[in-house]
Amino acid sequence: MSEQSEFRRTLATAFEEVASLLDGMRELYPIPDEAIWDMARALDRIHERACTRCNEPQQPDEETDCPDHPAILFLHAQILSRGVEDHLKPEW
Repeated sequence: MSEQSEFRRTLATAFEEVASLLDGMRELYPIPDEAIWDMARALDRIHERACTRCNEPQQPDEETDCPDHPAILFLHAQILSRGVEDHLKPEW
C-alpha cells in the first residue's frame, strides 16, 4: 500500500472516530438536531479539504479574530504539537 493511500485510510479512520464522538455527544447532551446537522456538514467539508490537501504542499491557515473556547484552543495546540509522523503511528 502506498504512503498516500495509507495516509487517506488513517485520515478516514480519524474522521470516523470524530463522527462517533459527535453521535455520543448527541446522546449525552441536549444538542438541537440542526446543530448536529451543521456539525456533520462542517466535518464533511473539513474531511474533503484534508483529502484534497494530501497532494498539495501545506500552507499555514489564516488566523481568525474570534476567541475560541479554552478546550478548542487546547485541542488546536495538541494537534499542532504533533508531527505528521506521530499521527500515522499505530497505537498498539
